[in-house]
Formats: sequence, C-alpha cells, structure tokens
Amino acid sequence: MKKHIVIAASTMALLSAAIGVAGPAQAAAQGFKMPSTEGMNLQEAEDAVKAAAHGMPVDLESHNISGMTQRQLSLTDWLVCKQQPEAGEKISSAEEVDFGVVREFDAARNIYDPMVADACN
Repeated sequence: MKKHIVIAASTMALLSAAIGVAGPAQAAAQGFKMPSTEGMNLQEAEDAVKAAAHGMPVDLESHNISGMTQRQLSLTDWLVCKQQPEAGEKISSAEEVDFGVVREFDAARNIYDPMVADACN
C-alpha cells in the first residue's frame, strides 16, 4: 500500500512540474501583442515588452532619434518617442524591438511633464 502512495505522489509531483513549465512555454509559442511604450522611459518600455512576451526571446534595441550616436546606459534618462513594431502588432516569433528615444534626463521619469510632451518633436 505504501509503495502505491509513493508512486502516486511522485507522479503528481512530476505532472505538476510539467504543467508549470508548459504554461510559460505555451504562452510564448502563441506570441504576444506589442504594448504601447511611447511616452515611457526606456526602462519602463523594456520592462513592458518583456512582461508582454511571457518569456519569449525578444531582441531589445534603441537609438537616439535626434541623430546623435549615443548609447543608452541609464535607461530611465531616455524617453521613448517611437517604437517598432507598432503597438498592438502581434509578435509570434523572436523579433527585434526598436525604440526611438530622446534624452530627457529627469523629465523622462514624468510623462505628464509639459517638457516631455514636446520632447519627441
């Protein structure tokens, strides 16, 4: 009798583990909808895409749309003005996501700041 209980418990543990792994993998296989990231700072935008991707690999890139070649090291200092793919597009495989950004320092942390509203123009 004890032998059957141990086998049943082991089987249930393995089944639970398999279901736990299949959930995120299945969600990633189905793809995701690209979130709207315009007006967010770059850190928020990257976090939003990663959360929407549910573990699906995504290549996150960014570039300064003002034309200056600058690396985006402090992500909270950059404001997202453009995104590719567009918000609402279905992403069904590993894809590059590109953010067009401007450097707004502390203004990039507050999307309601009037200075931020004109930063992308």
